[in-house]
Amino acid sequence: DERASDQYARVEEATRQIGRKVAIDEATLNALLPEIVTVNGARLYSFGRGLAEGCMDPLSMWKNFRNQLSTVDVSQHNYNALCGFLYSISETNREISEQILNDAVTDNVLGARFPLLQTSVKIDEQGVERLKLSLANGLAPVWTYRYLAYGRAHESISDKDLCDLLKIIASKPDGL
Repeated sequence: DERASDQYARVEEATRQIGRKVAIDEATLNALLPEIVTVNGARLYSFGRGLAEGCMDPLSMWKNFRNQLSTVDVSQHNYNALCGFLYSISETNREISEQILNDAVTDNVLGARFPLLQTSVKIDEQGVERLKLSLANGLAPVWTYRYLAYGRAHESISDKDLCDLLKIIASKPDGL
């Protein structure tokens, strides 16, 4: 008699629990890391949330994600676990998530998909400034800014700031 939404929630919680356990088992995490950042899996976002909830040093784990991504071509990158990780960190320690995003916007590996990373947390004024910096530095292809339209990510951006961002995006080649 269990509703589908209850089943979904139960599976998501089980996935987060597995992530919490993997976060404290360094050998397992290191063995899974290549797949965590490259394989497309339905539950990677929840798994990433669990990793954030279970890890003792979020900055070190983020560095491990980044280093693993640097070993493969950007076309093979999958950011689902990273987005879940970043979302959970932003819920518990906004200062760390801000540091991660401040570093990622100009990073030669993470900058290529910065808009996706930024949209995994609530976009405040600092987030808008990072998006403008990302547009200026050109590490992310202009098409990646469409992530702003998904999942209502843009709703926390003021109308004026959103208008400014859209003007900058539209001014880029293929920005329209």
